Amino acid sequence: MVFMTQLNNKKGERFMKKIFIIFSLILSISLIFTIGSWAQPRPVTLTMAPINVPPPPAGGLTIYFTKWGKLIEEKTNGRVKIDIFFGQTLAPVNQIVDATSKGVTDIGAVAAAQEPGKLPLDMVAQLPGYGTDYWAQSMAFWDLMNQDPLKSQYASFNLLPISLDFIADYYLISKTALNSVADLKGKKINASGFVAETLAALGAVPVAMSPPEQYEGLQKGTIDACTAPYSAICDFRFYEVAKYVVQYPFGGRLQAVLINKNSWNKVSPEDQKTITSLIPDSVQHNIDLFFKKDQPIYPMTPKLIQDNKLTIIGASDADIAAIKKVQAEQADKWAAEMDKKGFPGTKILADYRALVDKYTKVSKFPFK
Repeated sequence: MVFMTQLNNKKGERFMKKIFIIFSLILSISLIFTIGSWAQPRPVTLTMAPINVPPPPAGGLTIYFTKWGKLIEEKTNGRVKIDIFFGQTLAPVNQIVDATSKGVTDIGAVAAAQEPGKLPLDMVAQLPGYGTDYWAQSMAFWDLMNQDPLKSQYASFNLLPISLDFIADYYLISKTALNSVADLKGKKINASGFVAETLAALGAVPVAMSPPEQYEGLQKGTIDACTAPYSAICDFRFYEVAKYVVQYPFGGRLQAVLINKNSWNKVSPEDQKTITSLIPDSVQHNIDLFFKKDQPIYPMTPKLIQDNKLTIIGASDADIAAIKKVQAEQADKWAAEMDKKGFPGTKILADYRALVDKYTKVSKFPFK
């Protein structure tokens, strides 16, 4: 009897040991997974206000910013994600600098011309007259953004440069044929900013309008023409109410993408380096939106031109020379005005021109 009791006790002990071992293994595995999950950093999600571009599936910069966000997520292996608020739903286009500075949004794709006086030095990259090599201009502007005085300008708002974007050259779509710059005289043409100044110097009468107003203005004849990139001519269907596309090169504009410093500090140094190293890739994505091989006025297609009975009017060498002369004078005037306000306008203009020349010499951009 005593023997049986001892035997049962030993069996019970062995059973309890097995239970203890199994429980310990389960606990150890659970701890390994738990500690592993603690060790894995949570993804950093950054909000973004992208100027005034509409939500997908619209084209142009809508596609560009969407691809840029996906590129960041891919290259950081999901550690950084960009939550884009299109259509001015996070901040209106004329308040993005302040919204990014105060942390309302982490990232702001800004339009300096829409927020006068806040980023005055950025306007150097919106002056016309640098040619049509947007790879060279983009790389030049990125260099300029990352050195003083532009870098200090951003720092005054607690901001850092993280990327950039550009909108390609503005041309004319007109209700009547404009066969030389002399034909611009007295014409009412929708334009704003530096493009409006160029047109005024050439004898036109600039009129500021929103895109819907431009369409109606062309339709009713309250304006004779409007300035727009080829992409906007397509997006807003100006070709329905005006039939002459006039290829006078009025220049495009380059714009900064900035991030709040506090938000940037949430991103690991490794991922910070990855994000800022994306510039060549993101510039190429931007180029692909506005330029296509063998399609000189992309995204306007031969079919669209034929179906809508559009006439393409090229610019003569004399016309281009006249426009460039005005644009050079504009740039020098801007620099002098900045100098008077205490900013190094002349130096910034010279630096930017030198950088554009430097990158143009090594550029493989095929659409010059």
